[in-house]
This record gives sequence, C-alpha cells and structure tokens, in this order.
Amino acid sequence: DGVPYCEKDYQKQFGVKCAYCSRYISGKVLQAGENHHFHPTCARCTKCGDPFGDGEEMYLQGAAIWHPRCGPGPTGPNGIINGHGASEAHTPQHRESERNISSSASEMQ
Repeated sequence: DGVPYCEKDYQKQFGVKCAYCSRYISGKVLQAGENHHFHPTCARCTKCGDPFGDGEEMYLQGAAIWHPRCGPGPTGPNGIINGHGASEAHTPQHRESERNISSSASEMQ
C-alpha cells in the first residue's frame, strides 16, 4: 500500500504470533501445518522438551506438538495422520483436531 510502518504498527497489521508464547515473531519462524507458527526456541516437544529441527516430523494437536518417537500419535476417528483420518487411512476425509506434519523454517520480514 506504499505506507511506511513502524515495527509496532507493522506487527499489529501483518505480524505472525507464536503459538506457544503469543509474542510476535521476527526473524526465523518454524511453521507447523498451515496455522501454527513458533519461534525456533519455542518449538519444543511437549513430551520430552527437545527442540524440533527444520523439516522434522511432528504430531500436532491444538498448540501441542510432539515427536513421533515420544509416544503414540493420533488415534481414533478424530485423528489425522499425513492428511488422512486415522480410522480411514485411505480416504480423503480431513479433520483438524490432530495430525502428523513436518516442520519448516523460514525467515519473517
């Protein structure tokens, strides 16, 4: 829109908040799925506390993320594993409660 913004106003208008600490992210951001963004230091397994690396597989339920090695993943009819319902693994039915995803890091402007 050609209008200059101070950092505070830019964050209010266009900023992305961390799903863990709810603070605005600048610099590197770890994205889990479509709507979950984390500071790299905030993206930690809720089961073991270890951080996630770029591209590392994780399970996601709400804002909770965990390594597949740290425990069972989503189960039951509401689970999603790689985009498919856990009880209907070969159908295109999608639900948003739990899913298996990979993280990706990018640079925020």
